[in-house]
Amino acid sequence: MIVVTATMIAHPGQEDALRDVCASLLDATRLEDGCVEYVCGASLENPRQFQFVEVWSDMDALKAHTMSDHMVVAGPLMESLSESQVVDAYFADKSRRLKPRAEPTA
Repeated sequence: MIVVTATMIAHPGQEDALRDVCASLLDATRLEDGCVEYVCGASLENPRQFQFVEVWSDMDALKAHTMSDHMVVAGPLMESLSESQVVDAYFADKSRRLKPRAEPTA
């Protein structure tokens, strides 16, 4: 599996427009082959910051997403509405607890 995080900071005054573009991608993307999870939210502390968290079955599914009709339109629009974008991708074949759960104290 591939996990993608994408963080965008809207230009001042463009928060609503960027939120609308992000929201427009959700339904179509979730129907794509290989899309396991696709969510977007706004930061609680910075209303100009938006975060996508995506999970794809494999790299082919992710590449197909980047070439989908809705991303071909929305990608450049999101870039024009953002002063910065950071996108990271991770291979996630296995998961495990990184820190043991704390024992309850009485």
